[in-house]
Amino acid sequence: MNVIRSHKRCESVFFLGRSEMDATIGGIIGAGIIAFGSIIANIILARSRALEKDKTKSVLEGITTALETVGKEAEKRHGYGYGARYVKSKAIIEDLEGKTRITREYHGVAVIADEMRLLSFPEEVWVGAPGKIVIEPHPLPQVERPNFRKHIGLVPEQFGEQLCKFRIEVEGGLTKADGEIAYGIEWTCSRAACMTKEQAVETYAGDVFKKEYFCFDVRFPIDEAEIEIEFPDGYNVKAFPGVFLAGSETWHDLELQRIKEGIEPTSRGARLKINNPELGYRYLIFWVPLSRREVEQLRSK
Repeated sequence: MNVIRSHKRCESVFFLGRSEMDATIGGIIGAGIIAFGSIIANIILARSRALEKDKTKSVLEGITTALETVGKEAEKRHGYGYGARYVKSKAIIEDLEGKTRITREYHGVAVIADEMRLLSFPEEVWVGAPGKIVIEPHPLPQVERPNFRKHIGLVPEQFGEQLCKFRIEVEGGLTKADGEIAYGIEWTCSRAACMTKEQAVETYAGDVFKKEYFCFDVRFPIDEAEIEIEFPDGYNVKAFPGVFLAGSETWHDLELQRIKEGIEPTSRGARLKINNPELGYRYLIFWVPLSRREVEQLRSK
């Protein structure tokens, strides 16, 4: 805010000779300048001290917040005994029928508890009706850490058309001494997404959430997560971030307010980045599909 200060002038009448008047005026002016300069100097000094104090306070508050965040994340990891630095889940919708190839990558996975030996990581992937898993989950060898001395394998437990449960097994178990590892999985689904607005309205008529979405559930401590959706060429829709409680479509507005600025458009979709994703939450990108008429126009091109 700009403040304009107005000074009310006090006038007194002196009947003096010319030289006395000049001298008096000069003295008054000189004294006024000195006094005014002193006032300005004091104001600047006080302001400088106040700014320095505010700056120091701001820096200390920033350091405190950062330390609290680090402390909370360290406590979270120690509670589980392991965690990951970065996880990326990406869905590529390959055609206007909704065929979708999905990848999930885990980087910087490590055990931090001294006495812990983690034999495997539980995993599951699913697709809603009428979609089907047509290529079962399999490893992405290119994601694994080069020259890691232990074999990392995928062990099936329950493979079905809409749900696959399996585990990522580390030969001999993962310990703190092994350091960080990385692994990835990939699978493909038919009709994984409703490609028209009319189809979505019909398919999700009985659901709580009636829009199309791609999501990722946080099941163990992660420093940063990234979700990305890629649409077929020419399929232009606006994507939005969302947060559910894991395993449900129960909206969580408070967590959404924290992470909503992390979404950004890409050349053919959108990407959502989440710092310190919370355990037990489902993070998602959602959109309203194109109309049937718009999709038919794309088919005819």
